[in-house]
Amino acid sequence: MTEQRVRATRLASELGTNLVALLGLMHDLGVSAPNGNSGISVRDAATVREWFDNERRRVSEERAAQIRRENSALLDSYHDMQAPRDQRIGELRPKYACACCGRNVGRPSSALIELEADLYCPRCDSHYEQPDEPADRELERLRAHDADLRSYARRAWLAQNVYRDKMKAAYRSRDTWRTTLAEVVLPHEPDDDGLCQVCRRPSPCPVWTVLEETNLGVYRDVENLATLDEDEREKLLHPARFNDSDFEDMPW
Repeated sequence: MTEQRVRATRLASELGTNLVALLGLMHDLGVSAPNGNSGISVRDAATVREWFDNERRRVSEERAAQIRRENSALLDSYHDMQAPRDQRIGELRPKYACACCGRNVGRPSSALIELEADLYCPRCDSHYEQPDEPADRELERLRAHDADLRSYARRAWLAQNVYRDKMKAAYRSRDTWRTTLAEVVLPHEPDDDGLCQVCRRPSPCPVWTVLEETNLGVYRDVENLATLDEDEREKLLHPARFNDSDFEDMPW
């Protein structure tokens, strides 16, 4: 009975990878497959599939761990924002903050201050971390802190949108004054007899000379615009800005 074989091209399609990468991997795993039409044994195919499964599981676990670290950092930042600051000495650490969530707990008793005991707000009184705590207590704490994290992430997202809108407004404003400057200066280009088309003075006329003396960089930019045809100039002066990627520096 002929042993069933699996083509490398079919295996690459099944695993969602390109053939060249798969052939290189099979070589590293000791599986012989000279080209894409080569057939490999079912056992070798299972070895390759197992490697992909393990690698994807490893990447997934690393990503999950990274997300947990990022969420923890976000929650720490949220705690720091929520807790009051000691304005008298300019400390950055929270003062009289809940050891569980970081919220303000008010001024505790002098005894607790002297003992340097952990302080807890009413919301965390039932779920702050304890040694050998039951799973239900830990789950309650994680759910409460998850809500805190989502609230912080929402506020951070809204703040990001505000700054993004300011950035877009700044770019649009700059587009406007660039266009205005070009429309003022470019008509003062010389005609065939070497005279300014507006002032009828020898080129360069005072408009160009004043611009050059005021800001040489802007002068060079407008000078470059004068060398472009109308379509290219229109594209630079009136850029289409709709998506975030459109709000990037123009070449002038």
